[in-house]
Amino acid sequence: MPLFTYICILLLASRLFAPAASIARAAVVSGSRESSEIGAEVLRSGGNAADAAVAVSMALGVANLLALVWAERL
Repeated sequence: MPLFTYICILLLASRLFAPAASIARAAVVSGSRESSEIGAEVLRSGGNAADAAVAVSMALGVANLLALVWAERL
């Protein structure tokens, strides 16, 4: 499965099942509220969507170490 397709599926699933942290005209959704809040803080501090995505990914890696092990198999 192409990486883009995998990311789209994850974004849709996280949109349906995870809590969101929202800021003015933007929203960050991930598998944990804390990770979403970290991404929202990156956006508030002037970062762009790519910066927020990286921050959320790293926070999720800390919150869910199994995700890192599974991602290495891709």
